[in-house]
Amino acid sequence: MESYERDAYRKRLKENLAPKVILRSTQGMWKHNNYHRFAERRATSRRFGKALARVDRTNVEALTRFFMGVMQTDTRGMWDYDIVSMFNKFAPDMGEMLRRERYKLNQNEWDVVPWGGMVWWDTSPFKYLHALHMSTTNPGNIAYAENQSKREQGRYTSMKAGRYLTRFFGDSVDEKQIKMWAEKCAASVVPLTLEFIGSNDPTGWMEVYHDGPHSCMSGESSECVAVYAHDKSVLRLAYVTRGNDTVGRSIVREDTTPKQYIRVYPNTDSTENQKVSTGLTSLLQDAGYVPGSLHGVLLKATRTGAYDENYMMPYLDYGNSSRGCMCVTLTDDEQYFRVTRDGIDAQSTSGYINVVPQVTCEDCEDSIDEDETNHVEYNDRTVCESCLCNNYHHAYGRRGNQMWASTDDCVENQSDGEYYIEEYANANDVYQCDVSGNWYHSCDMVNTSRGMVHTDDAITLDAEDPDGNDYAARKRDTVETYDGRTIHMDSAEDRDGKQCHVDDEQDETETQGEEA
Repeated sequence: MESYERDAYRKRLKENLAPKVILRSTQGMWKHNNYHRFAERRATSRRFGKALARVDRTNVEALTRFFMGVMQTDTRGMWDYDIVSMFNKFAPDMGEMLRRERYKLNQNEWDVVPWGGMVWWDTSPFKYLHALHMSTTNPGNIAYAENQSKREQGRYTSMKAGRYLTRFFGDSVDEKQIKMWAEKCAASVVPLTLEFIGSNDPTGWMEVYHDGPHSCMSGESSECVAVYAHDKSVLRLAYVTRGNDTVGRSIVREDTTPKQYIRVYPNTDSTENQKVSTGLTSLLQDAGYVPGSLHGVLLKATRTGAYDENYMMPYLDYGNSSRGCMCVTLTDDEQYFRVTRDGIDAQSTSGYINVVPQVTCEDCEDSIDEDETNHVEYNDRTVCESCLCNNYHHAYGRRGNQMWASTDDCVENQSDGEYYIEEYANANDVYQCDVSGNWYHSCDMVNTSRGMVHTDDAITLDAEDPDGNDYAARKRDTVETYDGRTIHMDSAEDRDGKQCHVDDEQDETETQGEEA
């Protein structure tokens, strides 16, 4: 089959054949749409075929049409909005159920299962067929719809998470992962336990940040939080555990009355995180803590080792009761930083700060050391060395004085290769050639009726033009007289078909004409 015939065949499959193959078997239908990648098509058809074999067959035709659309859109890249839209198109009754179920999840009537977001779950038909959620009747279990009839009636089967995963995902999730997810489900109903890390235990602080809820200071960035813990610290780290997992944390300070907590993690970006955050907040308030901030506390001044001016510094949160700048200043003995409202900005996620005064380049907006800045006098801007080299020239300005100015404000003098600020170029005896547009010293230019022109671009006249100039700017401005002279066209006069200069004597012209 020729390439153009193959392309036409595939187009015909897409436009005409696909809607008709819904009467075929599920796997047969997937294999028939051969304009998809073969390996992905086979894997998906097996997965969907197994799913459809376990649900109520009354909706097989609608489900088949739906999953055909899912395959064509590539399930791994689809958003929930697209899924709902596709249900509305191919299986409206299921689309309505899906919207109803998601409303319950959004209103916290149902809790999501902990493995939401895993690829093996997001690309599975069971995500849309089972209405899976944490059981409301048997805490720690999951609940799902065995078939679409029960789903329509709101009847859900409660089951241990490990058993469910083994039954439906045993071929794609290993036993170790199944055990982990089962433990997370079981631990979800265990009450939160509030504990504290002491004010002088930097290792404990780092461990909680490293293993606890995610933030910009989690993981490898957790080393810098050791500066919170030292001999003069008034801070402790409150955290909550559920089972073996650290699921929430908050810095607390003990030197105020009442005592304060700063900010609670994790962020409330999911139902589970919101529950943990709310639970930890309640535990702290029950223990006598109120919202507060870090202003005034001391943090240990620990150099990073890379540069003498770089110190470890975690991102300092505003807290629950304050807004504005979170800055630090070194104490007189340079052993500690004090959290203040002005000073060195301490809201960087890099894990360190630089104590050398920093300023912002007004061109690239990078932070640079104050002693590495350059002031552009003409434009009144403070820029870094790189921007100075790329965007500015050291040019001659007023009274012949050199200063830095923007490239856009400067012109290059072709006579000596120097730069001049255009505003002051004429004052420095530099002019633009009216022929080439380049700039030259006046000594390299001549006057013409069209303006100043570089000598290389000018045409010498054998007689002055009406303005007294000895040069013309363009060849078309000149005329060659009958006797071979080059004169300006404004000085020429036609006498019986002969080009003459207007100042030529009449009889002389006639005599020379007769001699010629």
